[in-house]
Amino acid sequence: MLVFEIVGGNRLEGEVDLSGAKNASLPILLGSILSDGIVELENVPTLLKDIKVIIRIMRRLGADVAVKGSSVTIDPSGLREAVVPAVLASKIRYSLLLLGILLSRFGKFELPFPGDRILPADNIGH
Repeated sequence: MLVFEIVGGNRLEGEVDLSGAKNASLPILLGSILSDGIVELENVPTLLKDIKVIIRIMRRLGADVAVKGSSVTIDPSGLREAVVPAVLASKIRYSLLLLGILLSRFGKFELPFPGDRILPADNIGH
């Protein structure tokens, strides 16, 4: 952990750039596909694995997602799919947020078990 120790009575001045928060960015990214228009987001931590996976899922569903540095532009007009690929859903628990979004947008959805693993069908619910 980085520690700053301040000694003396000198005034501090300067600027600190804060990166965006993953846990705030993920639901906002997914919520953007409910929009009727283009959504532009800034200060998204685009280098994090969970963010990369969500963007891949959104693209597989048909959204046009452009990433430039920490800015993300989402055009959900091409969204045509209500099926989240198991290989992507299994990589991130946040894929569970797609339940309500896909149900609202399409009236149906297909979402495999979210998280870091895929359970065999006979183990689900036991």
